Amino acid sequence: MKPIYVAIFSSIALLLAGFTLADSKCVKTTANSSEAATSEISRRNLAPDGGAPGKALIAYFAALKVRDWNALKALSPEDIRSMMEEDEADGFHTQLIESMAKAAPPSIKIIGAWIEAQVVAHVRYQGRVAGKAINGHAELLQENSKWLVTVAGVGD
Repeated sequence: MKPIYVAIFSSIALLLAGFTLADSKCVKTTANSSEAATSEISRRNLAPDGGAPGKALIAYFAALKVRDWNALKALSPEDIRSMMEEDEADGFHTQLIESMAKAAPPSIKIIGAWIEAQVVAHVRYQGRVAGKAINGHAELLQENSKWLVTVAGVGD
């Protein structure tokens, strides 16, 4: 899958959530297994609509569609907001939001979602960009009881 915009690995989101690599252990699940291996980081599947993380991601794409920089900042964790504010200082944010909006689907359909470590959510989605069907994956971090987008990526 070739990324169209931002791509960050889930270990970054876990580090932002305060875990160290020594703290995190992978959870192995299979489609045929109802049991997951026990670990410090467990996986909990969410409702088909993605629950609260899914709603946050839909709001993120809606903000991209109308190029609402302030809404995107409100849906971003503190460290990403700081970088966004730096982009405002030199005016780069207008270029950035335009390129992000062009690469993003105007609407998405959630096709799966789960939470790891109680504060990191993964949401898989589908949409269309320039008439082409895409699949995507987003990671969200819970900060002050609010789900915030750390990464949303699509590919072909």
